[in-house]
Amino acid sequence: PAATMSAAVNNNCGDNGTAPTVAVGVRVRDENECRGTVRYVGPVATSKDKEATWVGVEWDDALRGKHDGSVVEDGAVRRYFRTAEPKGGSFVKPQKLDLGVSLVEALRSRYVTMGAPLLAPNDRFEHFANTKRGATKPIEFKGELRVREQQQLDDGHVAVCSLRFAGVRALGGPPPSAGLGASAVALGRLEKLDLQCNLLASWTAVTDIVDALPNLTALDVSGNDLGRPTGVVLKT
Repeated sequence: PAATMSAAVNNNCGDNGTAPTVAVGVRVRDENECRGTVRYVGPVATSKDKEATWVGVEWDDALRGKHDGSVVEDGAVRRYFRTAEPKGGSFVKPQKLDLGVSLVEALRSRYVTMGAPLLAPNDRFEHFANTKRGATKPIEFKGELRVREQQQLDDGHVAVCSLRFAGVRALGGPPPSAGLGASAVALGRLEKLDLQCNLLASWTAVTDIVDALPNLTALDVSGNDLGRPTGVVLKT
């Protein structure tokens, strides 16, 4: 018999600065950047710990999984969810999944403040490059602070931004302690935004982003599993 879904879709997904929760319908990714959709949350009959919580994921890559959402217990099939492909599903421990970040968080991570630690102290990275003769040379990065100065979000310098594979799930809102009070300025200056292959799960999430970017002229959300738009109106 089919198992009863033990969680409902959480459309908020932490958009107000709270941590997102694993729920049916939420988009996730694993440590290998494989993306998928949660189809089930709860116990699994064939687990050694019968009370342990597992997350049933249908992967975007149909070859990533191990089954179609069912297990065999004592010769009988126990179905928890159904995938489009026979090997498109997996049961994963919740702590092995990443539920992504808000757009505001992703922007802040990409464009750090002037006071953030330098990536290349003394104009050099910690990494080295190999030469043709077998020697190594440090990789230099000149002018890091000058580049950073031209990429300050709160000063409105960023108009074009690419956040591919950044795990963006929604527009989001910063928690009070995050120090992102000027993020509205940063969002207001964005003109072109690339959000390909992120964790956006609905057209509502897309409209929230569009509404928050008054100067936006181009938005790429390809590679996101958004479903069919129903009752969604994009403001122009």
